[in-house]
Amino acid sequence: MSVQRSAPKPGGTSVGAAGVGLVVTLLVFVVVFVTFLVAPLVALLLAFLVYTVMRPRSGRTPAAPALTAGADAGAQPPAAHGFGAGAR
Repeated sequence: MSVQRSAPKPGGTSVGAAGVGLVVTLLVFVVVFVTFLVAPLVALLLAFLVYTVMRPRSGRTPAAPALTAGADAGAQPPAAHGFGAGAR
C-alpha cells in the first residue's frame, strides 16, 4: 500500500491584507451604488436646465396687469369667469 503525499499548501493572505481587501471592496461598492443613485437626478436636473433655457419666451405666462396710479379707486374688478364665478 502506498501513501501519496502532496506538497504543503501555500499560506493564504494575512489578516491585514484581507481587511484591506474588504475595505477596498466596500468602497468600490459604495462609489458604484451612489453613482447609480445620483446619475438619474443629475440627468433630470440638466434636462430641466436645458428646457428652461431653450423654451420660447412666448410659452411663458405673462405677468398679471397691475393697476396704474391714475386708475379709478372705486372701479369694479373685471368680471370673473370659469368655475365658481357666480359665488361672491
